[in-house]
Amino acid sequence: MLLSLCTLLLAPTRLLLALRRLVARLGVAVAVVAAGVAYGLWGLGVLLRRGPRGTFWWRFWGGGTQLTPHPQDSGLRLHYVTRGPTAAPLMLLLHGFPQNWWVFCWRHLLQEFGTRYRVVALDLRGYGASEKPLGRDSYRLEVLLEDVRQVIEILGTPNGQSEVTAATGATAVSPKCILVGHDWGGVLAWELAASHPTMVEKLVIMDAPSRAVMA
Repeated sequence: MLLSLCTLLLAPTRLLLALRRLVARLGVAVAVVAAGVAYGLWGLGVLLRRGPRGTFWWRFWGGGTQLTPHPQDSGLRLHYVTRGPTAAPLMLLLHGFPQNWWVFCWRHLLQEFGTRYRVVALDLRGYGASEKPLGRDSYRLEVLLEDVRQVIEILGTPNGQSEVTAATGATAVSPKCILVGHDWGGVLAWELAASHPTMVEKLVIMDAPSRAVMA
């Protein structure tokens, strides 16, 4: 008898709690739908005002131009995105792991520095739109450094300084760049600056200590 009375007295409370949960869920659903409709209308307005290219292309590519440079000595083709005058000083951006030229902040730097420098955001071998050779030997440190060195050699700004090439022992004029590296790209930037100092005018490293510090 007492149990039945307690159940009867608690029934309104349980009903109110159930209604409260239902109203809360409906409120969340209405808010989500309203936000989706609002953003959808806003996006549609931007698309109609700017057109598809003005809406998506600049945002995605950072205002740069996609290029695939001449094959490296190994025959590998590396992809990069560039912005800025071809005669301007080269700023080369090396991404980290497991990223590509777009995932990190390089697309913003293309816009920021593209008026003063020839900014090149490179996809390292095995990443993004660059070719992806098989086998661990294709990704040894010295192989990756040679990729970066050849990109600077092709695109870099002549600096009038001489460097003895490792392959032939001949003396040649070395191009230069402002080298920016993040994470694994920072490791490559450290190593390249140490092995080819005349090719690096300025060095910017993010989240990557020198191997000498870690030894």
